[in-house]
Amino acid sequence: MPRQTIYQEDWLSLTDSTGNEVSFWCDKGKDDFHCFCRFYKKDIAICNSGKLQLFQHAKSTKHKKSVKDATDLFQSKLKMISTANGDRGLCLDKTTASSSSMTQ
Repeated sequence: MPRQTIYQEDWLSLTDSTGNEVSFWCDKGKDDFHCFCRFYKKDIAICNSGKLQLFQHAKSTKHKKSVKDATDLFQSKLKMISTANGDRGLCLDKTTASSSSMTQ
């Protein structure tokens, strides 16, 4: 019986086809044979093709949409601020909580 591929911590430092570091969206999954996609909120089986399966997942339309939706939501909550001395920066606007989190 062929050996199964197990999760490798060093995969997190690799860059996927969209230019994101794998650690941006991936964590260890429910066991050594799975990785977890933070944005898609699903375990990815890696036992057969290992990191190739991670890269295939990153190319999928559902993954790309999940990442885009999450980053768009985050960016919509950022606002530019200016201090009294003229410095500018970004700040997370906590007053624009999403309606879904308010109803839970």
